[in-house]
Amino acid sequence: MRIVITHPGAETGAHWVAALSARLPEAEVFASRDLEIEPPSAWPVGVVGLGVLGTQVARTIAAEGFPVRGYSQRPRQVEGVACFDASQGLREFLSGCRVAIPG
Repeated sequence: MRIVITHPGAETGAHWVAALSARLPEAEVFASRDLEIEPPSAWPVGVVGLGVLGTQVARTIAAEGFPVRGYSQRPRQVEGVACFDASQGLREFLSGCRVAIPG
């Protein structure tokens, strides 16, 4: 079989495919493990910034069953979100988050 590469980035892709296919047996063993999956309620998510975008992000994540903590410089109220502001401190906000994302 002959492979013809016609795109400059395709060579890099071909190298990745070759390298990964050599590790396919390891990947199959890894994928067949019994994984313990935690429910969303075990993953408190922090949203830093509760402006228009951050508020919508926080609401969307909360609707999926995750506990959500929101941080803003000024006091805010968002339904379903435990809100923190500068008077409470960023450290207190982050202490209850398993992951934090910008809003």
